[in-house]
Amino acid sequence: MAAAEEDRHLRLTGEFDCDATPLATLRHSTSHVMAQAVKRLFPEVKVAIGPAIDDGFYYDFAKAEPFTPEDLARIEDVMREIVKANVPFERQELARADAVAFFEKLGERFKVEILHGIEAPTVSLYKQGDFIDLCRGPHVRATGEIKAFKLLSSSGAYWRGDEKNPMLQRIYGTAWLSQEDLDKYLWRLEEAKKRDHRKLGRELDLFDFYDVAPGAPFWLPNGMILVRELEKFARERLDAQGYRHSAYTASQELTADEVRLLGSYVRGPRIWDAAALLPTVTRLTNLGLITPVSATGAAMRRLSFTRLPARAVPPPRACRRHRAG
Repeated sequence: MAAAEEDRHLRLTGEFDCDATPLATLRHSTSHVMAQAVKRLFPEVKVAIGPAIDDGFYYDFAKAEPFTPEDLARIEDVMREIVKANVPFERQELARADAVAFFEKLGERFKVEILHGIEAPTVSLYKQGDFIDLCRGPHVRATGEIKAFKLLSSSGAYWRGDEKNPMLQRIYGTAWLSQEDLDKYLWRLEEAKKRDHRKLGRELDLFDFYDVAPGAPFWLPNGMILVRELEKFARERLDAQGYRHSAYTASQELTADEVRLLGSYVRGPRIWDAAALLPTVTRLTNLGLITPVSATGAAMRRLSFTRLPARAVPPPRACRRHRAG
């Protein structure tokens, strides 16, 4: 959904800047209120786009320093003041050339870039109080209709998603039609954090991550119990359904040192003396069984292997189902 919503803002695709549904409209309006609050607190900041997305909204800002959690709290407080004031959303139309001149005067270069990239003869703007934005709507009638919202996080984001463009500061938030819906959503987020696999993996000693293979989990003994039980379950289910299994690792017989090296990765992580094991690591790499990632270690490509006779064995095309008789 995010990419489509961004296109609405960047290329003015579709009829509106968000779906004309009550929840998407509410979130779109909340993003404008957030931008208004940011501009009040940080007048030097320049605004980019602020679409409604799945479960919420975001807005991108050109700001030298990232937003802090304390900044988000202050922005929320100002947003509540704007909501309490019940400021109406007002639409106005301008010729595109006049809109370009208007945003150039404000120094809003991202809005100017958007306007230069479209061919529409006229464009629409929405204003609430002291904030005005290039926008096609729809919006709620006034800020007072925004009842339940929460700013969630901030992060960096490249303008138009291109690393060659400036890095902007993005604030994510969520808004719902009722406080009850917001509370339920925030509860789901907290429950998801408790079940985050990265958190549980460390707490339960299932796996960990090391610099020798960034992003690749190293299974610890407790984790290998789960892996082997899952492999056992999968094999039993496939056997019961009549599948026949074949395996392929290499066309040459492995030496004892190579077996021990691979087996150690099945049992758990270990940092090796690269100089002493260089011949073994080099051979296993050439066979396609491991991938060296630094001078101090190597990462397994597979969790298990089959020792085969010294003869060429072609890899299977697919797992074929065996039909009896």
